[in-house]
Amino acid sequence: SGYEHKNYATGEIVVLNAGTPQGVMVGQRYFVRHLQFGLTNEPPKPGTPAPIRTAGILTVIAADERFALAQIDFACDAVEAGDYLEPFVEPTLPTTVPPDGPSNFADMARVLFGPDRRQTFGAGDITNIDRGRNQGIGIGTRVAFYRDRQNGTPLVELGAGVVLDVAPDSA
Repeated sequence: SGYEHKNYATGEIVVLNAGTPQGVMVGQRYFVRHLQFGLTNEPPKPGTPAPIRTAGILTVIAADERFALAQIDFACDAVEAGDYLEPFVEPTLPTTVPPDGPSNFADMARVLFGPDRRQTFGAGDITNIDRGRNQGIGIGTRVAFYRDRQNGTPLVELGAGVVLDVAPDSA
């Protein structure tokens, strides 16, 4: 019919452009992810943090030397042709949170962005900061949010958060 299927949902089967020579095996699970482009659809600049969207989770159900088939276990966004895969690792959430302590103003991070490139946040929202494992941040680390009005007045305390996920240079 000439129709090319481009968006996939929970339960659908997708073809992966990798097979057993690339280590893709039946039973493996993957996160499905894609970069979020800018408002005018421009790609992120090399070397700058870019928002990554987790679109879902899939499981490989067949694989040969050229391709693999996978079933989408869960789609939390549109799974699209061209998305990339990362090995699935069950997320580890903190079971306890360290007690509140003094702020370290000598090592301040910056808020980068949230889901869908959001730049404003409220209670219960998730955001990204520009500090991670390489800077001593771990899952469960407490953070405080301040606004610097950049006019010589003291920082304004906005709230607090707990790190839920950490990468080498972001959390």
